[in-house]
Amino acid sequence: MLLKLGMMPPPSWKPFQPEHDNPLAPRESAVPTDGSPDTTPPNPGQLTAPAYSKTAPLTISYTGVYDTQSGLKNVKLWVKMGTTGAWQNTGQTSTAASGTFQFQPTGDNRYYFFLQAEDNAGNVSPEPTDGTVLGNP
Repeated sequence: MLLKLGMMPPPSWKPFQPEHDNPLAPRESAVPTDGSPDTTPPNPGQLTAPAYSKTAPLTISYTGVYDTQSGLKNVKLWVKMGTTGAWQNTGQTSTAASGTFQFQPTGDNRYYFFLQAEDNAGNVSPEPTDGTVLGNP
């Protein structure tokens, strides 16, 4: 079973610059503290996965998910089997800014993974596409 990491930061990714004591902490409201509406999707962070594994399930670790305005609601794990497969939401979610997912492969193949984040205002980072993850048009 061959596994290749497939997460690329979105084009709008910027280094984290703390604006609050704990920007990852959930907020009481989906309205930022300055009163303006939150229209910015959260940063989906980065993931790591084994480059090759003969055992399952696969442990997919992630870190750095954040939203500095309304706070993080959840993180979703997406998967693509092989270069010709379709991207699928695994149904696995977490409310933590860092953690792990356990993924059970369905066969010997190369697997690509992607994180998608949603904030408390309902903004969602982009879904994976071959162009954003694999660099294919």
